[in-house]
Amino acid sequence: MVIHNDKVEDIIKKIKLSKDLDDVRFVKAYNGKLKETPLGGILVTVNNGVNIVNSFAGGFVGNGKVGENIKSELKLNIYCPYQNGGDGITHTINSIVELLPKADSDNIISSINVSEIKYSQEYEAVYRTLSLSLDYLDYRGE
Repeated sequence: MVIHNDKVEDIIKKIKLSKDLDDVRFVKAYNGKLKETPLGGILVTVNNGVNIVNSFAGGFVGNGKVGENIKSELKLNIYCPYQNGGDGITHTINSIVELLPKADSDNIISSINVSEIKYSQEYEAVYRTLSLSLDYLDYRGE
């Protein structure tokens, strides 16, 4: 089954438009590995995983509608070079969280969690994870 992440892509695009985040690079995470080491500045990896999908036909969304009720988690790992001591991570997270009400025009974000600051020896960087729980309908039909 192919799940279209247009709603998630829309949120990320709107966040990236912020002037506060001009110096921040956003990249899609592939297999949890960063391509860029050592880091040259603040980097946000975007990882979207579908946890639960319930298919439906008709019912509460209306006759002739077919689709899925999707529950997923969007993880944004915010990395900063270790030599910078994590400077900029908290500002980046705060900027993203402040932008979410405007970026999430479909109101699909149901909860937000932020991890503590961690160190990645592999990438010589400190990072925090911003996790967004998403709940939305992906439907098609008349």
